[in-house]
Amino acid sequence: MNPRSSDALSRREFLEGSAAAMTLAAGLPLGVSAMGQDAYEESLKVLRGAGPEYAGGLANHGPMAAEAYVALGCEDRVLAWVRGYRKKLDEGAPKGDSKAIHDWHGQLGSYSDWPHWLAFFEGEIQRSTWRKTLAIWLPRLAPGMAGAAAHGLLRTAYAARGLSVRETPLRREELAQGLAYWAARYAELPGNGGLTKGTERPVDLVRHIEVHQGPKTSRGLISDGIKALADFPPFQKTAPSADLQGEAGAILSSITLACAQGMVTNLGRGNLFAMTHAVTGPSSLRMLLPHADPEDLPLLLHHAWRLGFGLLSAFGSAAKQALPRSVPSSRDDLVARALKVRDEHGMKLLAACAEESAILSNPVFLIAAEAGIEKFENS
Repeated sequence: MNPRSSDALSRREFLEGSAAAMTLAAGLPLGVSAMGQDAYEESLKVLRGAGPEYAGGLANHGPMAAEAYVALGCEDRVLAWVRGYRKKLDEGAPKGDSKAIHDWHGQLGSYSDWPHWLAFFEGEIQRSTWRKTLAIWLPRLAPGMAGAAAHGLLRTAYAARGLSVRETPLRREELAQGLAYWAARYAELPGNGGLTKGTERPVDLVRHIEVHQGPKTSRGLISDGIKALADFPPFQKTAPSADLQGEAGAILSSITLACAQGMVTNLGRGNLFAMTHAVTGPSSLRMLLPHADPEDLPLLLHHAWRLGFGLLSAFGSAAKQALPRSVPSSRDDLVARALKVRDEHGMKLLAACAEESAILSNPVFLIAAEAGIEKFENS
């Protein structure tokens, strides 16, 4: 494979492609197999009852990573990883009361209401359907997708993709978990204005990004560090300049390409997790696009862009790395390396980059995956 310029974003590349690309564009993983889906279902059983966070604020990655394992065709390895991961998770709080969510807008971002949010969304999905629940709540929650380093968005997206393949009670429960976590950790980025019509390509804005250089966090959590953007005018001024007009899938590809390139050029000491989420967060929206009302797609893309650009702005490196021109390792080689590392972030990053690469056929995605995996190998 010869590296191509990251500027080569023809419309034909978005609209034409293999059957695999069309499957991914519909929000389905490459590794859709009966064995894989059985392994994912069993993983949800093992993880059931765990809380959304552990160890003082770290997000429970179990269900997301399990789905990523399956998407990468690693169903024979997922249960061993899940059983080990489950041991370090905290148990969830007692079941809440859905009636306690009496002012949904005012209670967004209230983590103490998480048990009530969970009961609320379980009821919403039961009374209606999971697809209708997503259509209603995606635009409501989109402005706060940066909360908890986008893990509410991520968990919801992985759950929706799982449901798209097979509908089961466990998968509906997992979707409720994702939505509840998103609502409970809802947090808007500063300068969250309305939709704008910018003229700059996302990849160009990332290429010339200004990054925050001051202290970012006291506890090491991404969600704390991103608050620094409140006092960083370059982010609030530049983010609205992106041109996000066009077909939703193509625009999302332009966002994920920019974020993958930004990850590679900004990856430095101490920012691996933030750079990883700058890719996986926006990319996860692809799993949700088929379930959103068409009129809400511009809003979702707007906030996905702000999420990725915000993470790059808050945690990027002042000393930029050159974008490698060498051919990245193959997908299979990267899967083998990620399995050895056994880090949930590495698996999610590789799954996201493999899917984006299958749609756009740009080497930057696998370059980003390899850069991240190499950092995980050496950490």
